[in-house]
This record gives sequence, C-alpha cells and structure tokens, in this order.
Amino acid sequence: MKTWKFVCRLQAAIWWAVAPACIVVAGCQAPPVVPTPTPVATPAPVQKLSPAEAHAQSAKLALDAMELLQNGDEPGARNVLDSAILLDASNEVARKLLDQIKADPQKELGTQFFRYAVKSEDTLSKLAQRFLGDRYRFYILAKYNDLRVPNKLEVGQVIKIPGREPPPVPVVAPPPVKAPEVPARPPETQAHPPEAAPKQKVEDKDTSIRRLNRQAEVCYQRDRDLDCAIQKWGQVLELDPNNQLVKLKRERAIALREQLNRDGK
Repeated sequence: MKTWKFVCRLQAAIWWAVAPACIVVAGCQAPPVVPTPTPVATPAPVQKLSPAEAHAQSAKLALDAMELLQNGDEPGARNVLDSAILLDASNEVARKLLDQIKADPQKELGTQFFRYAVKSEDTLSKLAQRFLGDRYRFYILAKYNDLRVPNKLEVGQVIKIPGREPPPVPVVAPPPVKAPEVPARPPETQAHPPEAAPKQKVEDKDTSIRRLNRQAEVCYQRDRDLDCAIQKWGQVLELDPNNQLVKLKRERAIALREQLNRDGK
C-alpha cells in the first residue's frame, strides 16, 4: 500500500514538472501560413486598326519585305509577308512575293532559257518587268539564276532569262535635221561690245548627286510626294547609273505609287 502511494505521488510530480513545458511549446507554435494568391496580370487591350489603316500598314510591310528579299533575307521577308497578309488578305503584292518564296523556279519558269548580259541600267525588277511581264517577279528570277542577293547584280554579268530570246529591235536612223538658217548679223552700232555675263559656278558631279538625293529623300519622307522623289532619284541615276541603293529606293517609290493608284481606283 505504501509502495502504491509512492508511485502515485511520483507520477503526479512528473506530470506537474512536464505540463508547463508542453503548454509553452504548444503556445509557441506559429499558425499555419495561408499562401496569398498571386494576382493575374490583365493583358493590355490590342489596338484594332480600321480597314484603311490595316490596308496601308499591309502595303508598307509588303514593300519592307521586298527590300529584305532584294538583300537576300528570305526568312525575315517571309515573316513580314505573313504579317502583311494577316492585316490584309487581299494584298496582291505580298501574295506574289510569298508565292515566289515557296515556288520551284524550274517548274514555274520552265527549262528553256537564253543568256543575257547585264547592262548598267538593269535591275532584276526591270528585267522581270521586261521579260516576265511583272516587276514583282524579280525574286523567282533570282532563284532561277541561283542569286542569293538579287540586289548585287553586276554590269556584264551573264544571267539566264526563261523562254525564247526576243528578236532584236531594228535600229532606225533618225532623219537628218536641217540646220536653221542664221540671219545676217547687223553691223555693230555700239562703240564697245556689252560686257559678258559672269559665269555661274558649275556644280561638280558628286555635289549634284548629294543634292538630288537629299531633295528626293525630303520629297519621299516629309512631303510624301512620290512623283518628285522618283524624278529626283532618276536624275541621280543619270549621273551615277550603278548606284544600286538609289535604284532600290526609286523602285520602292514606283511600287508604292502603283499600289496607291490601284487602291484609288
């Protein structure tokens, strides 16, 4: 009996010694952390273009793609053309260029060809217009000749033109021009001849090219006067026929004018 009481007292003593520590530990436990939901970002609204704006943007992208193809960047041109057609599915220029990227030139143009030596005023766009009937088919003509960069066409370079060689154009000599009759000069009545007018300073060739190119850029960029830009760049090419960059700029201006003329009909 005494042993049982001793055991009970020992258990009670242990309980009162351990119970406060358990209470303290239980009170120190931090409450469970509830994760805060991350706010979902709302996407910015996409600006919707009007049909006229989409049409104009698509036409500009087609011209950008044409310049990329001229410089040999086919993957970049393909991406730009896909965007142009998404904006305006009726963009004929974009579809023509994209079809040329996908086409097999031998199947498209045939195996019969003749050889042609490039002249100083030639570009692949001009040759495509002359022999294929469409200036925008310059890229498939480049692929036909394995030219990776259509813009790098050199004078004297021999390329293949699909089809039969057209007959030479006969040269017709112009009729002789009769010199006008010069009336007899009346006798001098003045004691001293009039003083000659001062000679104007003649502008050198490089200065004229820079001036005309600057005027063309102003007409194209600021005034949007395509006729003025085409005329000025044409004058530059008369002074410097091998200027490929000016040729490309003038062709872009002509293409944009044709596109705008078709849209206005």
